[in-house]
Amino acid sequence: MLRSTLALLALLALLVTGCAAAAPSSPAGSLPAGSLPAGSPAASPSTGPSGAASPHPIVVTTDMGMDDLVAIYLLLREPSVDIRAITIDGTGLVHCGPGLRNIRRILAAFGREDIPFACGRDTAGPGGTPFPDDWRASSDNMYGVVLPPVVGTEFPPAGADLLAEAIDAAPAPVTIVALGPWTTLQDLFAAHPATLAKVAGIHAMAGAFDVPGNMDTPTIKPADGVEWNVGADPSAFAAVLALDVPVTFVPLDATDDVPVPWDIVERLASDHAAAGADITYETYVRSPYLAAAGSYWWDSAAAAAFVDPGLATWEDATIALSERGHLSRDPAGRPARIAVAADGQRVTDAILAGLRRGDPRPVPFTLAGALSVTWDGTACTVDDGAPTKAGMTTVTFHNRSAAAAGLLAAGVREPHTWADALAWIDAADMSNPELAIPDWIVQVASDGVYAEAGADATAAVDLPAGTVGVLCGTGEWPKLDFADGGTLTLGS
Repeated sequence: MLRSTLALLALLALLVTGCAAAAPSSPAGSLPAGSLPAGSPAASPSTGPSGAASPHPIVVTTDMGMDDLVAIYLLLREPSVDIRAITIDGTGLVHCGPGLRNIRRILAAFGREDIPFACGRDTAGPGGTPFPDDWRASSDNMYGVVLPPVVGTEFPPAGADLLAEAIDAAPAPVTIVALGPWTTLQDLFAAHPATLAKVAGIHAMAGAFDVPGNMDTPTIKPADGVEWNVGADPSAFAAVLALDVPVTFVPLDATDDVPVPWDIVERLASDHAAAGADITYETYVRSPYLAAAGSYWWDSAAAAAFVDPGLATWEDATIALSERGHLSRDPAGRPARIAVAADGQRVTDAILAGLRRGDPRPVPFTLAGALSVTWDGTACTVDDGAPTKAGMTTVTFHNRSAAAAGLLAAGVREPHTWADALAWIDAADMSNPELAIPDWIVQVASDGVYAEAGADATAAVDLPAGTVGVLCGTGEWPKLDFADGGTLTLGS
């Protein structure tokens, strides 16, 4: 199929022709329900940290997936919380090295370099399941977001040690907002058992009680009811759950009520001046697949429900953990509070409002322009309002034909011409696994833009200065047909 072609050939990405060789773009306050023992004044679902007179100290543990990042942006600007430390879960989505780099840059963009950070152990205990490599690569790259480099002057301590130091130094009992696996928490309480006395509770996005899990691997299926934050290191969860610490869960049962809005880019486009909104906007522009069907604000919803427990419906229960990582109700289990549902619209509104709070980032994200191309089954046409400047550009493909199609482009280095590129494409044997793209064709990073019949598709492409050629592609692999849409000239 054409989609396979787009994935297989670097040629079928947006390319550029230019005069020179171009490089590829490459909460002080009361705690949320369940964070304190039953009967505590703070244990009511209607009481949250946002009503407090002084910020509530928290520490955040995270695997820095996209939903975690949105949660962090929300908490960084939430006046009812005092973030004492952030630790990265090495058994989660991001690897320690890139994760430390990314969180350093994020804190600088928010003007919060005062918050210490570290990374925890990167090997899970028995029964742990690593996140897929391609998911981790995307998280390592922060989904394409570009933040200015920040030079570190110190090497962060071990994650467990930083958490112990931050919790011990806090002016009041600390709530752990856990947005990833619990590997670092296991290490914290094993190495620093006295710290437990200063922990008010754990508020975690984790588990799937009455809904399918979201793990789908050769050995664990959704019917097994395992959620990734637990399944990545179930033995760590078991070790922490065995301790006498209040736990609140925001599981898939609630977060499944909060899908990422399909039009998140359009919603943020009207107001993304604040740092959190701007970085989130950039992320969804650069990686629109993050808002595709099946994407949820898992950990983001958990953070919102921590700030305002009234966004969710809560239940007190006794729970147990299976060896594979399934959290379930069990009369013989330990007590916990569970969010069994969430008000999706109110949670979404709360997240967007939180992202739009506070100052801008030092270097805001800007789009150079927008490119719109229409394919009607006969002609490939660049619509009015085509960009004239190089830079990050939104590309929209309107497929008005009766068959699936893709928006492509090809380009050349001088002395070759656009006509030479078209001739090479026309003659290329797409079925040849050894097919090599000539070095005079200049590639620009993109996955191409594909749309079903009668549908539209959008992607973001970093277009450099030069002449950009446009193609509309149809057919099935390996027989493909291309229609020339002409060229654009972009200035720097």
